[in-house]
Amino acid sequence: MSSPRAVDDAKSTARLSIRGLASALREFDLEIDLECSTWPLVILGPSGAGKTRLLRAIAGLDRPERGSIEFDGQVWSDPASQTWVTSPRRALGMCFQQSHLFPHLTVLGNVLFSQPSVGRAEALHLLDRLGVVSLADAFPENISGGEQGRVALARALARDPGLLLLDEPFVSLDPATRWEIFDQAWPILRDLGRPTVWVTHDLEMVRRLGGQLAVLIRGKVRETGLMEDLFSHPQDPDVARFLTAAHPHDL
Repeated sequence: MSSPRAVDDAKSTARLSIRGLASALREFDLEIDLECSTWPLVILGPSGAGKTRLLRAIAGLDRPERGSIEFDGQVWSDPASQTWVTSPRRALGMCFQQSHLFPHLTVLGNVLFSQPSVGRAEALHLLDRLGVVSLADAFPENISGGEQGRVALARALARDPGLLLLDEPFVSLDPATRWEIFDQAWPILRDLGRPTVWVTHDLEMVRRLGGQLAVLIRGKVRETGLMEDLFSHPQDPDVARFLTAAHPHDL
């Protein structure tokens, strides 16, 4: 395992390819075709658009009815060829809207549990970079929501993930804390050079992340491209309406 401490300024050439993915949702079907080799990939859309379901399919937590998912040359899911790589074998790091820390483990124990091969010194280094090393011996119930978010991110990075999946990881925090953690964490993630998929409905978050943007509306990727291009000249009418409604004075 390579150390998560290493700074990798080279842009990743890994490619995520999703072709013909389909899964039935309550009000509509998730139908996705998406290619990405420019990172991060930011999935933007209104609440209930299918963003989390798409992320769960990439993570191997939901099994699509049809279509394929391939990352960095490895097919993870393809019902046509009966290919299915389980989530633990996909070398992923994941953070969701709730931290989901193990309540019976300390902060350090949570990070070590995610990857047994990670040493104590390496885990402490990750916690230090995220500003919570002083809480190593504390239990989750005794730390704040913002601190839990930092620990959850350290736990995800300890797996040395080939792909990092973030589903609005700080959305439950108050705005001041959310941006404080983002401003601390995003430079670290960018320096590590890990391909990252970040789900959000927040245009300000999209602006700060940059990278490739995919706009998801009612289960379909309606438009994709560089963030600056989509914000300046959206081609799809529904995408334009969504962006304007979200921040009418900023576009």
